[in-house]
Amino acid sequence: MVKGTFSGSDWNQHEYENYLAQSKDKLKLMKRKPVKVSTGEYRTWFEPAAVADFLSMFSWNGISEASLQQGCSGFGKMRHDDTRLSPSFSIAEDFSSGLVPRFNSNGEISPDVLPLIQDGELRNTLVSSRTAAEYGAETNYAEGEEYLRSPRMNPGNLSQDKVLSSLDKGLYLSNVHYLNWSDNPGGRITGLTRYACFWVEHGEIQAPIKTMRFDDTFYRFFGDELEAVGAKTKLIPEVQTYGGRNMGGIVCPGILASSFALTL
Repeated sequence: MVKGTFSGSDWNQHEYENYLAQSKDKLKLMKRKPVKVSTGEYRTWFEPAAVADFLSMFSWNGISEASLQQGCSGFGKMRHDDTRLSPSFSIAEDFSSGLVPRFNSNGEISPDVLPLIQDGELRNTLVSSRTAAEYGAETNYAEGEEYLRSPRMNPGNLSQDKVLSSLDKGLYLSNVHYLNWSDNPGGRITGLTRYACFWVEHGEIQAPIKTMRFDDTFYRFFGDELEAVGAKTKLIPEVQTYGGRNMGGIVCPGILASSFALTL
């Protein structure tokens, strides 16, 4: 099946119809006989929805100052060893869109824009007032759990019509699922390919792939192996309804990684 969401702050009929047409095209490709891809490392294009799922892991023992202080954050290498991601990778907590309020559950007002990783360098973490008091840090009025509320990743310069030719041969992943840390301090994430994931050769989609497990670290696909970043960002809305309808979402582009590890 093909899975996707269409969202935004202003209605655009042309973009909506174009999105439906792209989804229908993917659905036609899904009718082809799926291929089994061997384990190994492949050039990979991740659509914005897949990138958003990876970024959401930053809210779980990631960009939290408390997690760093307690030694269970995937960003420990960036804090303690000056390890950096790709200069093409930048992300900020950005409330300027108005999708979520700047105030937290304590009524404290967060900065309008807080750079977290700038040009691959860790600039800030999410620091709640409780964490600030406990560890002697300066608060930026994050929520108590220190999770991302309104993340925005900067776009690059790879246009959508150049994605397949730039990929040439490898994986085209529309979605990833069931993510978890396999090595939290090492930034290693495991999960499954699922929904409209394809094998590409000579810059053309050949067939859908059978579901595969991946296991790789964001220090590679957001770091050394990040080859290009999509020129256009997309809002991936928050759709959880546990206890109530969640607000906001993640704004991000797609990315092209020169290597990504499939393990099972």
